[in-house]
Amino acid sequence: VVGLGCTPPKALSGALQHFAAGILLSAVAQELVPPMVAAEGLEQNVAVIVGFSLGVLVMLLLGILLPEPEELPESKQSEEAIKRKQSKTAVAEICRRRTDSCSVSEQQEPLLGVSIVPQGSLPFPTAFLMAVVIDGCMDGLLLGIASAASESAGTVLAISLAIEMSFLGLTLATSLRGQPSSKALPAVLMSPIAIILAAAVGGYFAGLLASAEAFRIGLLSFGASALLFMVAEELLLEAHADGGEHVWWVDMQLYVGFLSSIYLSKLMG
Repeated sequence: VVGLGCTPPKALSGALQHFAAGILLSAVAQELVPPMVAAEGLEQNVAVIVGFSLGVLVMLLLGILLPEPEELPESKQSEEAIKRKQSKTAVAEICRRRTDSCSVSEQQEPLLGVSIVPQGSLPFPTAFLMAVVIDGCMDGLLLGIASAASESAGTVLAISLAIEMSFLGLTLATSLRGQPSSKALPAVLMSPIAIILAAAVGGYFAGLLASAEAFRIGLLSFGASALLFMVAEELLLEAHADGGEHVWWVDMQLYVGFLSSIYLSKLMG
């Protein structure tokens, strides 16, 4: 929520996105991949394939069914600005000839037939948001299961997840800049709510999930593919969307985030 009121520089925003991507890759490698690798028997391996495939399919369908609106190209924005200026100048000249006190305010510009707001709106990061929510669900599920098994393990995992989600939340808030508050505020609250609900479900059904190993592995496989999609198709692409040159210290944050997450787990565990 705090991040919605901040406007970090592009370089800092890109660094945060790389750092969050590193954290997510580390989370996939440490928490989600090991159960997939350890899957035994036909049932568990089918669960891995089905869960992973469904994760990719869901993220692709989100991009198809909820496409991001295209921003108006800069050339078009320049043309709109020129038209507004020309229209305002022409009307002002007519007014000047009739009376010296006539003026055209910016509030009257829409009456000239040219909108002061460029066509097209800022794209809403739907796929990114859903991937963050899925990450919250996976983290909450693991937190609930760990807490049911051991109170100390649950506390350690909760602290680790709080640090991880703080960076992800800041990155999400950065991507929501320019969105109306009616959309941005519910969006940033979705992931914390998902963590709480998933943790409750994980704690309540911990025994059932422990016995239904194939189902649990399928869920983790689903989360793994969704998070990989978010890193490859959202965070890193968005960080380089402007087509500018790579900045070494910005790109390095991917590896800093990955390594930091590993040693945070060691420190907490």
